[in-house]
Amino acid sequence: MREQEINKPIVTVLMAVYNGERYLKESIESILGQTFKDFEFLIINDGSTDSSPEIINSFSDSRIRLINNPVNIGVINALNLAVDKIQGEYVARMDCDDICAPQRLEKEVAILKSNLGISVVASHVSLIDTEGKETGFWPEDIHTNTNEEIYRMLPYENCIANPTVMLRTALLKKYRYNSFQKSSEDWDLWLRMATDNHKFYKINEALVKYRIHSSSITAGFNRKSVFRKKNSIQFRYFWTRISKGRLNKFDIKVLKNGFINYCKYVLNGLHPSILPIWARVRTTNLIKVLGQFYRLFVFCNFTGKKTSVYFFFPYYHIGGAEKVHIDIMEAVADKKPVCFITGISSNNGFYEEFKSRSSLIDISLLANYPGLSRISKNMISKLIGSTNGVVTFGCNSKYYYDLLPYFKQNVKCIDLIHAFVHPGEDGAEYWSLPVIERIDNRIVINKKTIEDYKSQYRENHKNENLLSRIKYIPNCTNVPPAIRRIYDKRLKILFVGRNGKEKRIYLIGKIAGSVKRENIQADFELVGDVETGVLPDDRQYCTFRGEISDENEMQKIYESADILLLTSTREGFPMVIMEAMANRLVVITTDVGGIRDHITNGENGILISSVGEENLIKDFTSAIKQLALDRGRLKELSLNAYSYAKLNFNKQNFRNAYRSLLLPNE
Repeated sequence: MREQEINKPIVTVLMAVYNGERYLKESIESILGQTFKDFEFLIINDGSTDSSPEIINSFSDSRIRLINNPVNIGVINALNLAVDKIQGEYVARMDCDDICAPQRLEKEVAILKSNLGISVVASHVSLIDTEGKETGFWPEDIHTNTNEEIYRMLPYENCIANPTVMLRTALLKKYRYNSFQKSSEDWDLWLRMATDNHKFYKINEALVKYRIHSSSITAGFNRKSVFRKKNSIQFRYFWTRISKGRLNKFDIKVLKNGFINYCKYVLNGLHPSILPIWARVRTTNLIKVLGQFYRLFVFCNFTGKKTSVYFFFPYYHIGGAEKVHIDIMEAVADKKPVCFITGISSNNGFYEEFKSRSSLIDISLLANYPGLSRISKNMISKLIGSTNGVVTFGCNSKYYYDLLPYFKQNVKCIDLIHAFVHPGEDGAEYWSLPVIERIDNRIVINKKTIEDYKSQYRENHKNENLLSRIKYIPNCTNVPPAIRRIYDKRLKILFVGRNGKEKRIYLIGKIAGSVKRENIQADFELVGDVETGVLPDDRQYCTFRGEISDENEMQKIYESADILLLTSTREGFPMVIMEAMANRLVVITTDVGGIRDHITNGENGILISSVGEENLIKDFTSAIKQLALDRGRLKELSLNAYSYAKLNFNKQNFRNAYRSLLLPNE
């Protein structure tokens, strides 16, 4: 008995298969190819009538344990049958048509081992089609990262992808899957665990490619009435709780939302225009919406200031793009421009900066109400079209592109795109496609975006003459007077940014740990709301400063740092790189977007071009080690970075370019 316990695997990977021959081989291979090796692979063949059993048996790996059901009993019953046969301390779910990243199990085990209070660990998913092509992300999944965000979302929508999950085996044996929740057994399981206050952790990385096809459970779910289906799931869950004599505030939220989904189902059958309004009335304070509408009405009809420049920006929260928008408004602040805010900001970090440079009109809530949104566009277009020589300027605002058809031809329209999004994601370059003929000038901040536009125009059969409307205006920053930098024995390595998926904050933590193990004298300091982006085991190597909006405080941080680190998968040309170079920091960054337009590898910074996260960690660590050992080299790169910033990031050149663009008659 003791010998058996010693040989028990740490993880059991649990997969149910029914007629999954098309994608099964690739799915199994993605598990067997994991960097973490101590697992058993428990596969339940649930009465398949295709070649699935032969595909499973073609693998000779001893970690595979196959259970054959002679007849199909359904995925929920098959999984519950297998639960009692799980030997691992942790159980990882997997579906027979999805694909795991090689490090999925390793990363999930590390979190459960080091955090005894966490019951379930999951990751994000990237969606793929039948051919394996990435088609985007699942919105509810990508917008929930923390335990608190998951708890807020679960009563309304499922936000955890089952094939990404690893949980403690004892909990799965306790809760099991509810056989009455067909096609939604996973959401029901998370609800039951959430109501008992179990803690969830989501890795801010897509570790599973989640396939959507006609025979998948997800596709079948989406073909049915979504609201009715959600309503059924929520009510079944609620009545199960009542039958057991258990009820709490979380359960009431589920009931409330079940009722709302029922109303949606009924309203959807009455008139298609009612549903979107009802959905938004539910989620937004109607008084705030009416308040925004009243202020816009008064502004447009009575107190609207006559100006020649109108901006449409999505947010005034802290961010690199928002800093650029502030600088653009600063260039024409003497003309008293108007700035419409069309999205809901996550904080008020740059509110005062926006307000001091423009007449700030927040229409973020109106933009989400179909009826009021149309009325607001009519009011704004009437205001703007009443004066000749007016210029409008938008960036990252879908509302702005929807507004363009309302403008008269005497209104000049300009947009700015910082960088194209990843394939399959939604972004400004797609929102603008139907109206690009109406855009008089398109501003880019890096030369790669010009190439992206060329490809997009060609693929969508747009007139190539429209490319002549694209203008390149690099961003700017304040370049302080040269300071004599004193290099301590310990390097200070800095990250400044947000916890976006493309930033890969977890890699910063991994690099910090690698640097520590190499005995390199260095400290890592992270600025921004990014702590949850670093894996728990790696947080000990980092100091987290939180979000900083005070320029003087941020300047002191730059002045005390030696190196800026970026590990992004995509960028335009980040403001933080400009600020770092202007303050004589050496930038070590992935070679993406327009970064190489300004950083020459080995001359004024270091570009990392590795493929694969392990290689990235190794190469970043190596670059840091070289600079730690050769302070002369560090000083040389630092001086070159400063000289380049002083010459190329000139604020006066930036101001002149935008004044010429926005005030053509000046």
